[in-house]
Amino acid sequence: MYGTRGNTAAVTFEVKAGRTLFRLELPDPASSEYTHSSTGRMRRSNHQAIEAREQACCQRWRAPALIVKVNSKRSKWACAVVR
Repeated sequence: MYGTRGNTAAVTFEVKAGRTLFRLELPDPASSEYTHSSTGRMRRSNHQAIEAREQACCQRWRAPALIVKVNSKRSKWACAVVR
């Protein structure tokens, strides 16, 4: 299952060991971090601001994705050792 509310996203999935829930605080789209240049002086275009925020969102999802990948590889390895 997945969902969003405001600037929070959540993903829940179930494996043999139980349920796992990831909640992430997504970046505020109105933040000057995305609407202005890195020096803070020049305003970015809407397209550039959207791209910058999308990149930040992707970066925030990388850590949970890596955790899932590592745990799935561990469980496969553990199953091979048990057999």
